[in-house]
Amino acid sequence: MAPVSGHALRSVLPAAVLHLSDEAAGPADLHIDAPLGGAAVTLLISLQATDRAPEPASPVEYRRIRWMDVCALAQAESVQVERTPEGLLLRLPTLA
Repeated sequence: MAPVSGHALRSVLPAAVLHLSDEAAGPADLHIDAPLGGAAVTLLISLQATDRAPEPASPVEYRRIRWMDVCALAQAESVQVERTPEGLLLRLPTLA
């Protein structure tokens, strides 16, 4: 077990998921991998395209979560984030 900041999980993780979703070209399945080891908890968040029918457009337009939004939240919570070919990689420092 590796405890991490609840604030980081509540802000950075959802922002990263929303960003990937906003950038997706169509329907996709969300995958989160958390390999063990190291001084931080590492999360690899990725989307895999599916052949499901697209959801109907929302009647309300919302502001998309941009990469710079994810980076700003991550910096505020001391979380390292980076883009990878698979998706996004988050490194959350463990609590002492």
